[in-house]
Amino acid sequence: MFKIDKNIDMPALERRGRKSLYPFAEMEKGDSFFVEGKLPGQMASVAYNWSKRHSPEAKFVIKKEGLGCRVWRFE
Repeated sequence: MFKIDKNIDMPALERRGRKSLYPFAEMEKGDSFFVEGKLPGQMASVAYNWSKRHSPEAKFVIKKEGLGCRVWRFE
């Protein structure tokens, strides 16, 4: 038989997984960053998946720039 305890605070849940390589979480509307060696389509996929999991209201624009691409947050 187990004793049931009441009013015991649950510990905070720790988020598992690796930290994002890109600074999506720190970005505000109008901010951008450059990624060397990536195509816009690759970064669009990364940005979409991050947004879907962490911040559905966040929207990004990705454009080719030199030997990489630039990612802007616009929402």
